[in-house]
Amino acid sequence: GRRAAGAGDVRKEGGGRGPPAGREGGGRGLRPAGRAGDDWAVAGGRGGGRGARNDGPSSSAPMPPPPPKLTPERVSSKLEEDVQEYLQCGDMNELCLCLKELAAKAPPMELGKMLVMTAMQKTFDSRNDDPRNKVAKLFGKLHAEGLLSSAELGAAFTDVLEFIEDEVVDIPHIGAYVARFMGAAIADEVVPLSMLNSALSHLKESEEVPAAAIGGEALKSVLSIVGEDKAKGMYAAAGLRLAELLPGSDVGADVVADFLESKGLSALDPALVQRARDERAESQLKADIERREALLGSIRDYLKEALKGGSSVEEIKTWMNEVCPTEEADSKVTRVVTRCLLESAADHDNVKEVCGQINQHAQLLMRYTHPKGEGAFPRMAQVLFEVQHFCHDRQFPQNLIKSIFVKLYRLDVVVEEAFFLWREEVEEPTPGKERALFQVNEFVVWLEQAEEEGEDDDDEDDGD
Repeated sequence: GRRAAGAGDVRKEGGGRGPPAGREGGGRGLRPAGRAGDDWAVAGGRGGGRGARNDGPSSSAPMPPPPPKLTPERVSSKLEEDVQEYLQCGDMNELCLCLKELAAKAPPMELGKMLVMTAMQKTFDSRNDDPRNKVAKLFGKLHAEGLLSSAELGAAFTDVLEFIEDEVVDIPHIGAYVARFMGAAIADEVVPLSMLNSALSHLKESEEVPAAAIGGEALKSVLSIVGEDKAKGMYAAAGLRLAELLPGSDVGADVVADFLESKGLSALDPALVQRARDERAESQLKADIERREALLGSIRDYLKEALKGGSSVEEIKTWMNEVCPTEEADSKVTRVVTRCLLESAADHDNVKEVCGQINQHAQLLMRYTHPKGEGAFPRMAQVLFEVQHFCHDRQFPQNLIKSIFVKLYRLDVVVEEAFFLWREEVEEPTPGKERALFQVNEFVVWLEQAEEEGEDDDDEDDGD
């Protein structure tokens, strides 16, 4: 009876279906306070129940605000730092990386234009070309990386050129520097060659930094970078109106050609330059002929009067030296002097009078018949052709041409070799050659025989 009673006491005091510890009045138990997940509604439930609720950030909660953009002042300062580092080390890849990073932090700005403007300005005061060479190489790289557009670089050049006439006071060679930058940009095909017209038009009549000087240097830079063939193609395709960059209101193709040639740019348009050369040579030849004809006319007019007794031998010599020095005389002068001397005789058909004039003015004739150096024999032969022409005009009076030939030979105005040269020249257009040969043949044969006999005598002397 004691065991049964004890067992009943145990169930009644601590077991049976009484509520579990921690619950007041029944129901499902909750997790104790103070543990992780105290804010969950139910600790697992039966058989899985509904999942627990998490009071952390939900998908509908606002995102944190993005970091603020850099101020324009800070952007400019960062560009200055990046450009300075590039000019020192020359690492274009590093500069491009810095610019990309800066673009992500900067407000909408023309960073490419700002960078090249900063770079160019920094090199204008440099005493050597190394910084400028680095900047010139930069345009193509930035453009290839998508960091510099053609419009941005074109605008940068336009801004620099707008006030270049003021800058030249402090930077005397700024025109050459900008020209080199433009040439590099054109060679890398970042900006078109035709932009020279729009960028330089306001400097057409400038005296400090003329458009022609900058344009010429830019074209020279393009030529040196890409070579003649490619530069020629670029120049033709661009349709550059070079005449609009040259000073003056009426600039023709000849002026453009002269400009290209003077600047060493003939390869850009060789056809134009050659055409201008040909026209210039033709014009020069025409002017020389006109000037020469005027000189011959003045000599002819003077000698016609002077040789008839109006002037002394010395006066004639002095005048001729002033008007036509012997070293400037040619065969035409020789023939004019010869004809005037022959026609100065009172009777043109009188052998004695004609030969008398030759005898009196032989020294004048010799001055223009015996040039220094080579060519004396052909010049002497021209005297004989003029004598031939003179006698032809007179219908070859008897013994006239032979007498004149003999007189010229005896006075040493014309030597044997010149007589032979005259005889053999059949293409010379002076009229009367056949009849002249007939009348002087005996004399020329005699000269030939005398020369052969002289050679034989020389051989005998050598043998002795």
